[in-house]
Amino acid sequence: MSGPPRLLAAVFGLPGAAWPYATAGYVFDGGRLTARQIERIRLAPDKHEFARCRSGTTAYLGSWDWEG
Repeated sequence: MSGPPRLLAAVFGLPGAAWPYATAGYVFDGGRLTARQIERIRLAPDKHEFARCRSGTTAYLGSWDWEG
């Protein structure tokens, strides 16, 4: 991969009582992983949601609310 990483998606969090600050998260194309690197990835299912972006443009994944 040449050049800077491409922005794939963005998500914003609203402030709430438990966390009184707005938050933002970004997903970038970091290049290709080897099969061994993919096997070593472990995601916590209670902390990650599944999203698939194949449009070729940046996706807005919405926002979350700390109260919900």
